[in-house]
Amino acid sequence: MRKNKIVLTALLIFGLAFTGCGPMGGKGEEADNAAVTEAGTEVAEETDAVSEESEETAEVTEEAAETAGAVTEAESETSELPAGCDKAIRDYYDALNNSDVDGMLSSFYPEKVIKAIQAVNEPGENDLSQILDGKKQYEITDIELVGEMTEDETDVYMQLFDSMAYSLDKIEEYGGKENLDEEMAEELYGYFLGMAEPDSEMKRTYKTTEGYDVTVKYNVDGEPDEDYFYVFNVEGEGWKLNNEMRKFAKKARQSMSNSTAKSLFTIVQTVLTDLECDGKDVKGQYIISSDEDKCFGIPDTFDRSEYDALFAKYSEDYGTVKDYSYYIFINSGNCEYAAVTKKDGTGDTGVYPVMTVPSEFTGGRLVTESVSSLNGYDYNGLYEKLQSLIR
Repeated sequence: MRKNKIVLTALLIFGLAFTGCGPMGGKGEEADNAAVTEAGTEVAEETDAVSEESEETAEVTEEAAETAGAVTEAESETSELPAGCDKAIRDYYDALNNSDVDGMLSSFYPEKVIKAIQAVNEPGENDLSQILDGKKQYEITDIELVGEMTEDETDVYMQLFDSMAYSLDKIEEYGGKENLDEEMAEELYGYFLGMAEPDSEMKRTYKTTEGYDVTVKYNVDGEPDEDYFYVFNVEGEGWKLNNEMRKFAKKARQSMSNSTAKSLFTIVQTVLTDLECDGKDVKGQYIISSDEDKCFGIPDTFDRSEYDALFAKYSEDYGTVKDYSYYIFINSGNCEYAAVTKKDGTGDTGVYPVMTVPSEFTGGRLVTESVSSLNGYDYNGLYEKLQSLIR
């Protein structure tokens, strides 16, 4: 029945069932086209491809696992967040580690929204404890404040909460879940998605006084990783979390940076080909960068002024390149590795080949290693690694 989709849809909207399932991204070109929503195969099948409908909801709501034990705080660095916000994040990971579905719901939703979810859920149905099977352990190492949420950003969630909570009023109006037919369940589904037609009886109830953009770093089964949250203080309800929309933004930035690195790679390779065709010397092993202090080993015979002129010419076809700093490793006239970062500091480091890091220099060639995530690698750190390999 349609109502069975409500519970899992509600969880998917806030990323509840799949938070912390591993590093974001993937290997090779697949990572360049990272999906904007995440949904487990099992859930997608059971909910008639509800993940596709969640993607449609991304414009409105915009984008787990596991186990016994509490989140360890001994090695966790001090965050700059309000104490209540910090505690809400830690409580969420405690619930996650304990496969505590009720605790996880409380981390994401106001009380009335939870009652609405429970009102349409049969005992034993959509049992997330079967998914959260205790195979992983999360240990927070740092909680970083990225910035404050705007009023418009927090209001998106308050409107969604109002819509979701209103579904409980509708359930009671219909005399309980046992009286729901398919059409009624469809209507409730629309309220849970925040996509139902406006109802004059639905009041604005939820308000927030503050919200923050937060990155949580942790070890999971001994491996470092991180996740991204919006955390906001709902009046009368306390601090609530959302990471689906935050992940959406993070993935979009990562994808854009990787795409820009690929464009840069193409531009520079075209420039080098033109120079070589004109009889210019492009041989050698060196790094060219938009920042002079990162240029390394450029031969005296290399015509930098001609390179700059051609680079400016071909960059006109790639609008985003001008907004990024870059460096690129050239080996005997061929590009082998490129990295970029946003000049204003708002983007993530992008690389090409996508989702790779320099590994070794052997046989006259740079060898790169594919990684599932660039977490832990930054623009300057990758440069230092690259330079050390080709010295």
